[in-house]
Amino acid sequence: MTLNDENKCSVPATEQECPEDMYPDPNDDEKCIYTPEDIDCGLGTLDPATKRCKFVSTPECTVGKPVNGKCVSNPVCKTEGAKYNPHSGACHLREPPVCPENSRLIGTDCISDDPSKCLAPSKLSLDKKRCVYEDKPKCPENARYDADLQLCVFDNKPKCADGTGDLDGADCVSPSRPACLNPDTEFDPATGACVGKKRPECETGFYIPPGGTKCISNKGPVCEGDDFRLEGDRCISDKEPECPPDSKWIHVKKACVSDKGPCAEGTPDSNGNCVNPEPPKCRTPGTHFEPGFGCLADEKPKCPIPNTQLNEETGECEADTGPSCDEGLELRGNLCVSQKKPHCPDHTEPKDGKCIAKAKPVCDRSDLTFNEVRKACVGGDPRCPDGTALDRDMSKCITASSRTCFVMLACPDVHDDTSPPSIEG
Repeated sequence: MTLNDENKCSVPATEQECPEDMYPDPNDDEKCIYTPEDIDCGLGTLDPATKRCKFVSTPECTVGKPVNGKCVSNPVCKTEGAKYNPHSGACHLREPPVCPENSRLIGTDCISDDPSKCLAPSKLSLDKKRCVYEDKPKCPENARYDADLQLCVFDNKPKCADGTGDLDGADCVSPSRPACLNPDTEFDPATGACVGKKRPECETGFYIPPGGTKCISNKGPVCEGDDFRLEGDRCISDKEPECPPDSKWIHVKKACVSDKGPCAEGTPDSNGNCVNPEPPKCRTPGTHFEPGFGCLADEKPKCPIPNTQLNEETGECEADTGPSCDEGLELRGNLCVSQKKPHCPDHTEPKDGKCIAKAKPVCDRSDLTFNEVRKACVGGDPRCPDGTALDRDMSKCITASSRTCFVMLACPDVHDDTSPPSIEG
């Protein structure tokens, strides 16, 4: 019997047993099929009782049984508990691998958790559950073990493509700085853009406040009418409101106050005076009383310059149009910025004030990859001493006990009768 190219155990002129719900294929000794309709017995007929083809002339076999004119013996697996699988042509264990007591399966090794089995130079771990080697897992020459990545970090310096510059951190950086094609602009590292040498400009009578992005009129908002004064963004009447009887308007308190008691509950001020809860009446038409302010105009202040609007938060008159920039530049915030990006050498692009290669650094070995966090070439499986295995939770080598071997794939023993069958006439 031999293991063929398809990783199957092939036995010429022998017979295999098929599961109960399957039939042997008379045209292929190594196959079992599900439905009897798929069986072609040729000159013979299918026997439903035996699930086999019957022929007029049946061979006599010294070993095995006749199948479609051939003598085939039943496969026998070496390993106890293993069963032959006709689909894979191999023996398989139905039960999963079992490690000895006080050990657990890591990869293909049974790792001992028994402290009494710690052999020098291993030591008992702090949790007293494992035999741990003080030495770190070994990496190839010119490499060091990284516990966080659980990989080998190599000293091989990553390389940059020709013309893209030198390695700087995790990038390939060109010695050339980003350049501006417009002579009226210069590269600004803070914005990564080509910024105009001239500041944005406003029309005459307007200015740009520090850090601002709007043109502000030199003339602020005004109140309509001579009886009002501007306080912030409010127009307040100069005429005092009319208070209820036995009280008078106190400008500092912005309220009607009486010095006669007793006061209504909750109305005394800090000096014992009574604050009238009834609101006063405004004398100026088009006004209303607002506690804490007085008589306010129903309309907001207005900007005297055309094409300006009142900013109620700042109390300033802002132009409807923003500052202007020279041709080829556009306003961004409070800067005039070129519409064209800064120029960098081929295969690089402007980034963080530098010309950075579009491609990441590469390693000189195909089995290594560049790691941006470590800024180095990493790869390879760290190796532990013989008889130990890498515990990735601890990132250390721990002692492996002698494992119980388990057969997952093996060729079975069979009895092959090489003599030709005799055919009865």
